[in-house]
Amino acid sequence: MMSQVPLYKALSKIEGFGAFASRRIEKESQIAVWDGPYAHELPNDASAKYYLYVRPHVYLVGFGGDYPESFINHSCNPNSKIVWNGDIAILVAIRDIEQNEEVTFDYGSASSLSPEG
Repeated sequence: MMSQVPLYKALSKIEGFGAFASRRIEKESQIAVWDGPYAHELPNDASAKYYLYVRPHVYLVGFGGDYPESFINHSCNPNSKIVWNGDIAILVAIRDIEQNEEVTFDYGSASSLSPEG
């Protein structure tokens, strides 16, 4: 996982913690790239909540903790989306995102648009 723009983790009005823009992010900018690690089944512990579905029995596993990208919350009115390049997930801004605004994406759309989802 690699941030393309600086994000920070903070309390969210949506749920728990969220990822927020450290600076203004322009529409169509890459925000983050998830390129592994991969798992064939989800763990049976708290880390199981930090994942992205790729295809049946393949998940991109988030890192949690100090990685703000693991705390990007769902929104039905998101400001970013997942674009797939094979099994690599790229988070892209679908509109300008202001500094200190929470970064969100639609979890349902991310799964339905995965390579074999």
